Amino acid sequence: MLELGEQKTLELFVARPASDSSLRGAILFVHGHQDSPRIGGRGMAEDGTLARLATWRSIIAASVSQPGYGGSSGPPDFCGPKTQFAIRMVLDHFEQEHDVGRSATILYGVSRGAIAGAMVASQEPTLGGVILVAGIYDLESAYGKTIPGIRANIEAEAGTTPEAFSARSAFLHADKIRTETRILHGRHDDRAPVDQAIRFAEIVKRNAPVNVALFDCGHFVPFPLRRSTVLPLYDRVFGETPQQLPKL
Repeated sequence: MLELGEQKTLELFVARPASDSSLRGAILFVHGHQDSPRIGGRGMAEDGTLARLATWRSIIAASVSQPGYGGSSGPPDFCGPKTQFAIRMVLDHFEQEHDVGRSATILYGVSRGAIAGAMVASQEPTLGGVILVAGIYDLESAYGKTIPGIRANIEAEAGTTPEAFSARSAFLHADKIRTETRILHGRHDDRAPVDQAIRFAEIVKRNAPVNVALFDCGHFVPFPLRRSTVLPLYDRVFGETPQQLPKL
């Protein structure tokens, strides 16, 4: 747990390699929305994903529970300033506790995690890399097109003012991104329209390298489909590894 002040806490799950002397960097996973029970980042720790990645790549592998999920203080704010602040707190923690700077860190967000992760990327230009899966990047535009459940969550957690949309729409801040970005999206996504990924990438690529991968799937992009897009970024930030690819 990280202490955020005023009796608020942030739940963080961390796996480390066997030897810190070989530490190559860090990766932070930010989960998407979860129905009850909202376990936050715990799933990646319990299924062994973090431990396998830490060993395979000699990195810090971590997953954070967004505010209102898992053991993190709430309520949720639909990827808003509180969620973005929590992610940046973890980046600070990597530097202070593990001596891993931004340039050696990959931020990997899925769904809600991609919404917040894209916003953080616009605030953290020195990150080593960013991976965004099934994100919404223009919240006001998506609000009228997405499924009713997501519209209800936006209304309840964020509101629908211009200020609320702006604080959660990386499309409006994409010109500030300077980090290599990998954008993965399903062509048949009924929650996050695929045109969002394409339009967002067009702006990001003005100032940073971008790779867009579209797949014949819905909102969930299966892990085997992600590998050809994410592994080259792992190699660039963490260095290539001769070890066998683990089951992720």
